[in-house]
Amino acid sequence: MKKFKGIVVAVAFLVIGLGTVYGFEQIQDTLNTDNVVVLSQDLSFKDKITEEHLEVKAIPIEHITDNAIKPSEANKIIGGYAAIDIPSGFQITETFVDHHDLVPDESKGEFIAPIPEDWIFATPGTLRRSYIADFYTVSVKEQGDLLEQALDKYDTDELSDVDLSQFKNTV
Repeated sequence: MKKFKGIVVAVAFLVIGLGTVYGFEQIQDTLNTDNVVVLSQDLSFKDKITEEHLEVKAIPIEHITDNAIKPSEANKIIGGYAAIDIPSGFQITETFVDHHDLVPDESKGEFIAPIPEDWIFATPGTLRRSYIADFYTVSVKEQGDLLEQALDKYDTDELSDVDLSQFKNTV
């Protein structure tokens, strides 16, 4: 009888141990994870985001990007347009969605065009994504006026090595 009790206790510990491991494996996916919205398929620039493009995935908390869209916030991005090419499986944030209507409407003749270098009057040393750039058109006459103002402010000896011939006769 003692031998039988020993076998039953050993089998009971084995079943409890295996059950604990199996149970932990089952709930491990839900521990330290959070649901976020990801893309179910690739999106190209200017593609409209629909509910079919989105899916909810449980992602480990340490892998969730800042400002990732939660399932309850998905309506913020549905109907918007992709601001960049976004691959499938990517966590969506509002920065990937065009909220400022910057996507050109080709039916209205809108398009994205590079700015020729000679059109740029002045540039900062660096321009970062978070900066806001203001663009102004400056006529040739206004350029001449600005040059005269600049020359009045600075000693002409400091500017003696600068070629100003292109600005002469612009006024």
